[in-house]
Amino acid sequence: MANRHEMPMAVRVGAAVSAVILAAAALGCAPAPAPGSPGSGDATPSEPPASTSPTASVSAPPGAPMLLLAVPAGLALASAGRPLERVAIHLPPGAWQPTAAVGARGTVLLVSAANHTPATALEGALAGARVAVRWTIALPPEFGPGVLAGCVAADGAATVIADRLVYLQEGRVAGLHDVPATAGRCQMAAGDVVAYLADVDHAVAFWRPGADTAVVTATRCDDFGLGGGLIACLAGGEADVVVGRTLVPVAGGSAFDARSARRLPGPARQVVLAPDGRWVAVVALAGGVVTLYRGLADGGFDALTTFTLRAGEALVGFVQP
Repeated sequence: MANRHEMPMAVRVGAAVSAVILAAAALGCAPAPAPGSPGSGDATPSEPPASTSPTASVSAPPGAPMLLLAVPAGLALASAGRPLERVAIHLPPGAWQPTAAVGARGTVLLVSAANHTPATALEGALAGARVAVRWTIALPPEFGPGVLAGCVAADGAATVIADRLVYLQEGRVAGLHDVPATAGRCQMAAGDVVAYLADVDHAVAFWRPGADTAVVTATRCDDFGLGGGLIACLAGGEADVVVGRTLVPVAGGSAFDARSARRLPGPARQVVLAPDGRWVAVVALAGGVVTLYRGLADGGFDALTTFTLRAGEALVGFVQP
């Protein structure tokens, strides 16, 4: 179990807030990272995944991306180096759910409040401390109110979760997929593929919009993240997190290469992987303690810092150029 320490206030709040806003503003002009592609190989493990022992530090992680949080008043940005400070995000006019999805290049997906019919989805991009609107869509009434912001990509694609997966492309419905008892979690993968947790057993599945069926793997996760050709899986049985190289999806096969996988200690309730796969955030099962890990050259991860979410806060994801 990691040693967990609160990050001390290093500078005055006013100066820190200015620094966070300047960092967020840089999102609009930074180049996009090259997308990771699934790996290939035999999924049969030759040995158990190696463990990575966290060694928490109170220093600001160099090069760490911003963090997007859902807070009682909406959304906020936090610096990984000064996670106790918040910068409120100004949302477009409307009544939005307090949850959201964030993708590469600061792309954000919002959905309307649960009592609004028809439901509305909005895709935008973080521009400084506000969300700049790209498109909105009033979803067909049969989807009902209370849809969830599932996942979003940087190319205009997004998926909302109702009683099915609803794939949106540039503000129009471009695909539907029935998913009984979905766990309400999805990730946009390479090639316009939607990865999600299927059914009551939380099997990792992959659906290509336009196809009638999905590839359901044998990998079970209570939560998961994709990025940089990696998958981070919260293993339900042990509440630990396993991070491994993704494999080409095969029905009944593993979603990741177990031979290259690394284990991050739990117990945990949420795992978030940065779009480039170089950063992992693990939220502890109790207490809202977030441990931030940085990827190493040898494929391992080093725990750099921890902080505690405040009451009513939730970690949405990393914000990367």
